[in-house]
Amino acid sequence: YAIWEKTAYTIKFDTNGGSAIADKKYDTESNDYLNETPTKAGYTFNTWIAENATGTWVDGTSYIKGTPLKGMMGNVTLVAQWRANTNTPYTVYHMNQKTDGSGYDQYLIENFTGTTDSVVTLADFVKTQTGFSVASMQANGAVATEATIAPDGSLAIHIYYDRESFTVTATAGNGVDSVSG
Repeated sequence: YAIWEKTAYTIKFDTNGGSAIADKKYDTESNDYLNETPTKAGYTFNTWIAENATGTWVDGTSYIKGTPLKGMMGNVTLVAQWRANTNTPYTVYHMNQKTDGSGYDQYLIENFTGTTDSVVTLADFVKTQTGFSVASMQANGAVATEATIAPDGSLAIHIYYDRESFTVTATAGNGVDSVSG
């Protein structure tokens, strides 16, 4: 009599920049499910898309968590699809020049959230302050006009304000008897 052996197939996972997932072996009688879910800072896992599919797998088709493997056959590479988070934090620091001009003091800290990997314009964060003007704008320590919201929430924007200086000239007359120096 004939002895049949189950054919083993392999699912390879391309996490597309997410956490690594080991290959998965299965056969057509597996009572297993597609439960692998990678993680990626600043993103939410959306679905798997099949590539290099054989057997019952279909290239370009989306496979979600919980897909049963029973009855499936063939080898496939599943590529993770991600959705950028819209609540990724970043911080803006407003720094005012000290009265003696020797550096800057922190004037205000603002915490924001935005979409991962989207671009923000630093000038949009400038505050109007009487007696101050913008000296420079920096993103993560480098002079910039725009910055990208980092997936890990590490974007730090610094806006430096210099004190405006004024020259006052006094002249004798109109109630001023004399001027010296």
